[in-house]
Amino acid sequence: MLKIKEGSIFDDKCDLLVLPCDSGGGVTQWVQSEIENNTLPFPSKRIPYGRALFLPTEARYAKADFIAYAASVDVHSVSSSPDAIKSIISSIVQYCKDNDCSIANLPLLGTGAGGLDPTDVLDIYKKVLANESALFNAYIPDRNTAQLFLSWNVKSEAVDALEDEHPRVFISYSWKDEAVKSWVLALTKRLCE
Repeated sequence: MLKIKEGSIFDDKCDLLVLPCDSGGGVTQWVQSEIENNTLPFPSKRIPYGRALFLPTEARYAKADFIAYAASVDVHSVSSSPDAIKSIISSIVQYCKDNDCSIANLPLLGTGAGGLDPTDVLDIYKKVLANESALFNAYIPDRNTAQLFLSWNVKSEAVDALEDEHPRVFISYSWKDEAVKSWVLALTKRLCE
């Protein structure tokens, strides 16, 4: 399910936080600042254009379990394409399914340096994400642009039902011994069921 929001991908908690980058691993100054301020993992290699690199946050970042660096801009042509965006979004959907991610925060990939129109990118998002059970929040930082697209959202009751269906729980416990770890693991599995 797709929900369009005004603001930043860093505003709300999620399971997967998608960060835009180019195929050389370059990011904007704003994204770089967020990465450094939140001690997020950073890719140590180039990311092929139209692909995403997924990294665990290893509990260093309280707002997401995983980070995806989405190479939505070709570093050589300094452009993006609808096919690259579709490929990235499809891989994000599969990653969410494989890793039980129920909420992902996405920027409008390819609309900055990539030069794509936000309408075209949101059309891709709608086509790929419309029937997915996970919630995909697409963030638009510019207020005027966001106002143009907020009407695209599905009825809020459906979104509220999804959020109720997939509540987030934080379990804190002492790693005293293996019996405690086993008990907490069993509790976690029961809660997930």
